[in-house]
Amino acid sequence: MAKQCDIIIPFHNGLNYRHDCIESVLRNTHYPYRLLLINDASDEDTTQKILKYVKKYSHIQMYINIKKLGYLKSCNIGIKMSKAPYVVILNSDTYVLPFWLIRHCL
Repeated sequence: MAKQCDIIIPFHNGLNYRHDCIESVLRNTHYPYRLLLINDASDEDTTQKILKYVKKYSHIQMYINIKKLGYLKSCNIGIKMSKAPYVVILNSDTYVLPFWLIRHCL
């Protein structure tokens, strides 16, 4: 059985990019994974729309920074949340392709 990977995506607003990134991960990731979304104090509209993913998919979690901490601190929060043997950090404007993760973790 394959080990799990935690995919960390820190973000601040920019809803269109976030949506495309998350959708590409959902569509193109076949390796066992958990998606950790680190919301760096985004506005309410972005937060509510991204929260729909958390409610729909049990393998997605979102942590919300009360104040903006920046990309690196948000990455560190995601890493501390991780319990997986593998961790990948994606920029929130990344679009992943089919089988992007499998060849790196097997």
